[in-house]
This record gives sequence, structure tokens and C-alpha cells, in this order.
Amino acid sequence: MTMEEGTKATGTKAQSVARPRSAGVPESSNPRILFKTSRRKRGRETELVQACLEVLRLRGCLMWRNNTGATRYADRYGRMRLVRFGPRGSSDILGLLPGGRFLAVECKVGRNKPTLCQQVFLNQVNENGGLGVCVWSVGELLEQIQNSELRVKNGRKATRHQGNQVI
Repeated sequence: MTMEEGTKATGTKAQSVARPRSAGVPESSNPRILFKTSRRKRGRETELVQACLEVLRLRGCLMWRNNTGATRYADRYGRMRLVRFGPRGSSDILGLLPGGRFLAVECKVGRNKPTLCQQVFLNQVNENGGLGVCVWSVGELLEQIQNSELRVKNGRKATRHQGNQVI
């Protein structure tokens, strides 16, 4: 069936109305089919995020998964509403290193690169004394943290973020 059930407000009652799911859109460009292919990439990134969280918690860090995005829902009158959650560009993992320093980790897989908003967020974290990194593996995360700890011990503070390297 190519119809979805929806609701439409009339007066004080909400009535059920039918609306086309993909009117005039060829089946190959149906968003649900495109979403399935992107879900595989997201699954690998999710695995990396979970592995990073586990390693950071074992190191004594207070960390949490940070979700950002938007969703649509129908309110009680049947009107569609857009709700955004999380600041745009915010990293996948946020938390505190054992010494109390703020840590933001953006996880990427394959050839993925951080978006402009994500780069801006990581730059702001670094400029304000935190550690903002973009990593493609758990080993790279541990290396970035270790390098950052050495810079702080030697009195040099990381102030800029470029690509996936803190300068």
C-alpha cells in the first residue's frame, strides 16, 4: 500500500486522512531505501563511538554520548512540528578527563570528514582550554589525549584545531 495514515485537525476533533507516501517519486529514490544504505555507515560510526566511550570510561573519564539532530511530530491538533535537539556541530562524545579538563570527541569512519559546524565546535572547545578532537580509531583517540597531556605538562596549551590534528 502506498498511502500513510495522517491526522488533520477540524474544529476540535482530529480526523484521520490519507496522504501519499512517495507521490510521483520513483521507488529507487525513496528516502527509506536511501536511509538503509546510510544506516550501515552510521552503524560503523556507532560502534566506534561505543568503543571510544568504553576506553575513556576505563581511563576514569566521565563521558556521555551526545545526540544532535531534529525530528518532526504531529502535535495534538495534527499540525507538524519540528523539534531540534543538541547544538549544531556538537561532538559525538562529551565529558571530562580525570583532571577536570573538558573533552569533545567527534568520531568518523572511512573517508568521512567533520562538517564545518563540527570543526567550529572543536575549535571553540580547544580555544577555551578543553580538548576537542576528531578521530577515526580508538588508538588515535588515546594518542591525541596522551599528546595533549604532554603539552599541558610542558606548559603549552592547545589553542587551534585543524582537520583532525590539534596544533
